[in-house]
Amino acid sequence: MFILVVGVVTIRNALTGPSAVSDPAGQWTTPPRQKTPPLKTEPQEHQGSGFTFTSPAGWQRADDWGDKNDGKIVDAAGNDITVYIFDRDDPRDRCRKELRALEVWVPGEISDLPDRKLDGKVAPGGQLLGEDTYQMRCAAGPAGLYNISLQSHPDDIDATSAAYTALLDSWKWR
Repeated sequence: MFILVVGVVTIRNALTGPSAVSDPAGQWTTPPRQKTPPLKTEPQEHQGSGFTFTSPAGWQRADDWGDKNDGKIVDAAGNDITVYIFDRDDPRDRCRKELRALEVWVPGEISDLPDRKLDGKVAPGGQLLGEDTYQMRCAAGPAGLYNISLQSHPDDIDATSAAYTALLDSWKWR
């Protein structure tokens, strides 16, 4: 029986070429992710509950703005920056809690980001590097604790981090 199976495999390989199972040419590697052309949008001001910000060029208001979030913008590749408003809490603790909660779904490495200010208020933050990259900042604001979160594909992180920084620089409390 063994000789018969080996013989059939040898004949099949002779007729069809080498088996793809060995993958000697690297045929099974994942092709590189194609860059998505940016949206043709200009910076635009957006208002939410107690805040305004300007979306960077190439980003637009998401169709689900206000649907389980308090504000959301997206780029053409599906990366997003989302604003959530929670009950009052310590900003540093809340950011850490949210990152640990994300880590359940997106295993990765969590690290702190240096503190920065959002329109005069301290906004500590953190980052989760996993299948996707998440950056978030938390700050006390007029309606509670504001969590401003970036979700980005790792290949896009340079461009999305720049957009996230531009949004945070434009942030105003109202």
